[in-house]
Amino acid sequence: STTRLLSFANNFLLKSNSVSNDVKIISNIGNLTDPSAPNFDASMMALSQTYENFAKDLLTLSVPQEIEKSYLFLVNSYARLASEYATASSGVNDPLSSVVAISNIKNTEADLQTTATALGNYLRAHNII
Repeated sequence: STTRLLSFANNFLLKSNSVSNDVKIISNIGNLTDPSAPNFDASMMALSQTYENFAKDLLTLSVPQEIEKSYLFLVNSYARLASEYATASSGVNDPLSSVVAISNIKNTEADLQTTATALGNYLRAHNII
């Protein structure tokens, strides 16, 4: 129903804006692409924790049945980001794993963008956003 979709969209937007602000703050701390950079490990762990908490928080939302599959993919992608950022945090001790994790992060972010766009298009088609 339109009411459920609207409620979902509002709640999702509130949670998304909050995590987006957290990610921006963490990202401004240091270089997130060079495992030897100062604060790299701490920044990676902070991002891992942020995305892990976000994925868990998203599971608390009531999701309309018609978008459950896409939404679950989105939640799992955020959980995967958390895992990859945790792996990347070992940059000083294991630079190769960090570089692979950073590549995986970019791929997961691309998947997230595709899924978010599809969900946005669905909500637009139903005059929710």
